[in-house]
Amino acid sequence: MKDKIQEIAKVIKSGLENHINTEWIFIIADKIGEKTGIQVKGNINWVGIGGSSSGPRALFKIADNNSVQFFESPEDKKIMGKTKGKILYVVSKSGETYETLVLVREFCKRGINRAFIVTQKLESDLLKIAEKNRWEIIDFPEKLSGRFSTFFISYPVLKGFGYHTKVRMGIEEVRKKIYNQGSLHFKIAEFLLESEERKIVDMFLCFYSRKLYELGENISQLIAESLGKNGKGFSPIPVLGPQFQHSVAQLILGNPAGKSAIFILPKTGVKETLHEAYVTAKVFSEKIPTLTIEVGENLKDVSTLLFSFQIAIATFGEIIGINPFDQPEVRKIRELLRTK
Repeated sequence: MKDKIQEIAKVIKSGLENHINTEWIFIIADKIGEKTGIQVKGNINWVGIGGSSSGPRALFKIADNNSVQFFESPEDKKIMGKTKGKILYVVSKSGETYETLVLVREFCKRGINRAFIVTQKLESDLLKIAEKNRWEIIDFPEKLSGRFSTFFISYPVLKGFGYHTKVRMGIEEVRKKIYNQGSLHFKIAEFLLESEERKIVDMFLCFYSRKLYELGENISQLIAESLGKNGKGFSPIPVLGPQFQHSVAQLILGNPAGKSAIFILPKTGVKETLHEAYVTAKVFSEKIPTLTIEVGENLKDVSTLLFSFQIAIATFGEIIGINPFDQPEVRKIRELLRTK
């Protein structure tokens, strides 16, 4: 265990030393967002997919904010409704994301008064549309990986609603304890290393709160897209407890080979639900690797959780010899979509 901790600390130290010129720039994603000096507030139609939406969507859901509506799939054209008076906020690092372009073109047909585009300032279809319509452009840093960009892409909108202070507090809590071996990012990285050693295939993310369950897609993407390379990685399976105990718990306990579980519980949840969570985690721990995390259902604690996962996954990826920041296998799908 001591060797693992030292290895984790070594990778984090290396990442921090070179963060400006490498993908570890995600460590200061919020500070880059702040430097744009842009603040967005109002009724917002947010267009993006995957890392361009899942993290921010979770943050605004946890904040109970209904002023930001997310559009992620061409299917969402059905729910666009009236666009008058709403701000369009589009996120696509490449500017060539198929689903995003479909939605942006549909919004253009309906009329847009004001728009912000978060993308790289490189020639792309999205940039051409933005320049033609004289929309405001926020430059997406070249080295910042999309799924690690939550605190950059959401910052202008978080600031607009006054949420940025709480989010920053959660992030700073992690940064201040970056080398603390008892910190959450160390614990998650250790758990991932243990799972790798035990040849885990399926990693169940067991959320015992509907609010925290909103984080499931973002954390799943971090795990799957960052670590699924060279025959390695885990299949993340987000489930909502206690419902999952009546659906897949039997499978997990009856066929535990290749499975692990991370229990994510609210610090102050309904006592009966928490009782069920701790009992289930105890039973699971007798058969599979488990990790239990308690988190408050607020922007500060959730930001701490997401940032900790980002650091742990980036660290673990480098330890096992893969690039946790790219996604080479999905290029073929994207290229075929562009040729349509």
